This record gives sequence, structure tokens and C-alpha cells, in this order.
Amino acid sequence: MPETKLEVSPSVEQDSQLSRIAFKAPVFWKNDPELWFFQVESQFVIAGISNDSTKFHAVVAALNSNVLSCVRDIVRNPPLDNAYIALKDRTLRTVKFSTFKTVTKGLATW
Repeated sequence: MPETKLEVSPSVEQDSQLSRIAFKAPVFWKNDPELWFFQVESQFVIAGISNDSTKFHAVVAALNSNVLSCVRDIVRNPPLDNAYIALKDRTLRTVKFSTFKTVTKGLATW
């Protein structure tokens, strides 16, 4: 049986490289992290990014040091499968808990 070779045209290869270069997540919105993830995921679609590792690293690059320190274990040792989803879920839980703690602390001082 003859071997079939798949050739990628230079323009397709260039487009793929450009989308990797052109994508940059916005600065993380601590006041509305869920909406921030919606925007980032829309940008992933527009840029043609579907690889879990690429999504994971794009989000890590966009998070500020306060949030990163709370998700340090996932950043340092990401799960082999669904690392992006794990990071997203932990980030959302962490920020919601942090906001809840701040509100509760503020109410306690009233």
C-alpha cells in the first residue's frame, strides 16, 4: 500500500503561526473572572486555538501574581489531561472565595 503524505500549504502554515503570535489574553479581571474567561475563550475560537496546553499557558501568562500564587500547585504541576479546565475551575473558585472573604470581613467591621 503506498504511503500517503499530507502536505500543508505555506499559507495555512503561516496562518497557524500568525494566530499563535497574534493571540494575547487581556489582563485578568478580578472583579468579574467568569466574564473574563468567556472573553478569552471567544478569543481562542477566533485565533483557532483548541490545544489544551496552549490555552493553559495563555491563561497562566495573563494571570496576576496574586491569583497565580493561589493556583501555584496547578501551574507548577498541571494535570496531564484538561489542564486548562483545572486551572479555570480553580481560578474561579479562588477568586470567588477571596471576594466572599473580603465582603464578610467588611461586614464584620460594620
